[in-house]
Amino acid sequence: MNTPKLTQLYFCLIRSVVEYSCPAWQVAEQKDLQKLDRLQRKALTLCLDMPSTSGREALEIEAGVLPIDLRIEEISIREIAKIQSKSIKEPIKQQLINYQEEIGHDIHITPMGKALCQSVEMEKETGININLIEPEFTYRLGETSRTKTTPSYWNKRNYA
Repeated sequence: MNTPKLTQLYFCLIRSVVEYSCPAWQVAEQKDLQKLDRLQRKALTLCLDMPSTSGREALEIEAGVLPIDLRIEEISIREIAKIQSKSIKEPIKQQLINYQEEIGHDIHITPMGKALCQSVEMEKETGININLIEPEFTYRLGETSRTKTTPSYWNKRNYA
């Protein structure tokens, strides 16, 4: 198999499992994250057909892959942004608000607390505020009427 196909297999079969369990990896100990780094290094060594002594950083650059710890952080921040964009009526959004107000994300190191800290840090570093994301559209059960009408130019027939 060629390199792109092997890399695609790595992303589909291995990296997807690691990313699925991203919240758990958020609060993992450093020794556990080192196991993930070794896993990525071995996989990229095979995919790129490089010597087994190749450095992980060089392999990641060659493959165009983010380091595991940065990818976990990116996914966690995206998940917090998705929760922030939900309606206030959604239970997960209510839990996030309660967590921020009552407990505070600095007191307990939990996956949600860590992700909130990372999103605050990202805002300080980049100026991107995830609280300004447009709210997600919610459907109401039983409503069949449209809330928006079709544009007027759809109704005009321009025949030459």
